[in-house]
Amino acid sequence: MKNNNSNESFSPGHCEYLVSVGADKKIILLRIAALIIGAVLMFSLMGLLSKIPQVMFLWAVLIVALEVIFFRKTSREIEYTVATGTMIIDTVYGKSIRKKLVEVKLCEVESVMLASDGATATLPDAKVINACNINDSYKYLMIVPKSEDHQTLAIYFSGCKKLIDCIKYYNRNCIKERKD
Repeated sequence: MKNNNSNESFSPGHCEYLVSVGADKKIILLRIAALIIGAVLMFSLMGLLSKIPQVMFLWAVLIVALEVIFFRKTSREIEYTVATGTMIIDTVYGKSIRKKLVEVKLCEVESVMLASDGATATLPDAKVINACNINDSYKYLMIVPKSEDHQTLAIYFSGCKKLIDCIKYYNRNCIKERKD
């Protein structure tokens, strides 16, 4: 299963998987507001600066450039990296700004299952981390039990077969198969 808008690579001990995440409602509203403000600025300046077309052109270029920069900075991707027994989940904003969501040692993982099979209701004190594409049909739930470093984690993530195989490489017993 290969996601159309993702990049993946795999070797037995290393796997990277990149998933493009759709914008949430807050970002969509900000984008619409930016477009409206840009259009209002463009038309208001058109009347004021119509006598100097060069200045009007520069303002138009500036407004369009700011819109493009704003749209790029509000795009978001999630990158999953499995290497040396550790899974790192990063959020990448605008293809350049990286923020680490979580780092998990795979030997500490209790279970990995399809999200529809498991529920966090059985883990009321768990910290829930949603690191998946909303539209992805393969959402997994990873349970990491409480340790002295952190509380119990319930991590939702988008996965592909290669990513799951790489997790199996480091912790074969954590993968819970579907019982159909």
